[in-house]
Amino acid sequence: MLIPLDDPIWSRLYGPYGVQPVAAELQKLQTQWDHETAKNLFWEWLHHQDDLYPVSYAALPWIVKLAPEDDPETPLFLSHFIFCAFSTGHCRETQHEKFRGLSLALQTHHREWHPAEQRLTTEDIGTLRELESWFSQNADQLAEFCVNKVTSEDIGMACHLCRGFAMTRGSGHLADSLNIYADEQTFTADYGEYGGEAEQPPLTPTDLQVIHALVNRLHEKTPDLAVELRRYAGEDIPRPDPNQLSLF
Repeated sequence: MLIPLDDPIWSRLYGPYGVQPVAAELQKLQTQWDHETAKNLFWEWLHHQDDLYPVSYAALPWIVKLAPEDDPETPLFLSHFIFCAFSTGHCRETQHEKFRGLSLALQTHHREWHPAEQRLTTEDIGTLRELESWFSQNADQLAEFCVNKVTSEDIGMACHLCRGFAMTRGSGHLADSLNIYADEQTFTADYGEYGGEAEQPPLTPTDLQVIHALVNRLHEKTPDLAVELRRYAGEDIPRPDPNQLSLF
């Protein structure tokens, strides 16, 4: 769902710092994709500390349309976007939101820091509902796209590219564990709210199903991560020989 970049609603679609000229930045990217412009848009204007906003969802279809196939930042952003959208957080209006940051209740968008002329209208909620539908229909495909961008060069990056896939399939536990593995190179440590080490909760049948789905996609691309995932699932196996047919 592409909202025309000259639609007045862009003057009311807010992000972490209120309404910013996101449509103008997208117009620049439409003319010529620039990695630094896109990177700043992704991480500064559309996202803040795992929170998303109405403008985040409005910009997403444009990003999917405009981003070149070889841009390295886009799949990382998409995977993290999906993770955030499907996660719960202290700011989430759970009774009004299917996805984080995309409330369909008008009153949740009228904050003291929103100037009256920049507040979303009743008619705008219909547009947000269409954005919710678009994201619902495309999240799985976008998550698959991110996993398909995994390479064996950087196991930490591979973990981040897989987090959205885990979330769309109902395993927030695995998504969190992949984040830990990206930093710590271990699936055995979990960290509590105040940074103290905590016991890992047991893997659920859903977690195991998602692990095996990822292994099936990763065993040729990133065999080391595939092996670690299977060990995490309780299957201690050797690293596959690239010169032989995979047994996964």
